[in-house]
Amino acid sequence: GSGSSQTFTAVYGDPQGHENLRYLYFLANDTRSGGNAVYLVYAAGCNKLYLRNDANSSWGVGYPVGSANTLENSQVSLDLSAASAVKSGNEITLTLPLAFKHAFSGARNIYMLAKDWDGNSSDWKLKGKYTITSED
Repeated sequence: GSGSSQTFTAVYGDPQGHENLRYLYFLANDTRSGGNAVYLVYAAGCNKLYLRNDANSSWGVGYPVGSANTLENSQVSLDLSAASAVKSGNEITLTLPLAFKHAFSGARNIYMLAKDWDGNSSDWKLKGKYTITSED
């Protein structure tokens, strides 16, 4: 798809049930790098989302999904009051309403990764492509 804003739905699963999912990662960038990117992690145990800073050196402060907070860096802003995390059966479904900034215009890949409480990881998976357009 394409546009300056988009609500993404990301579904993560674990055969041992959604309770076994610990960290869910979502990355939008032209490469699999967290710098100057839309790089999010959802901590399932505390129901918080974190956004990586531009330098890819810190997650910063996380806030609960559904709270009246906004996560923001130079690439994107995410209104957490419009976000959701639905846990059901073996899956957690994240709904991420992203508003892209002009500096992040261009073709981007969408990657996802899941880690469980046992330390297992799905490895990064390319899940799609998105072209970010500027309204300027």
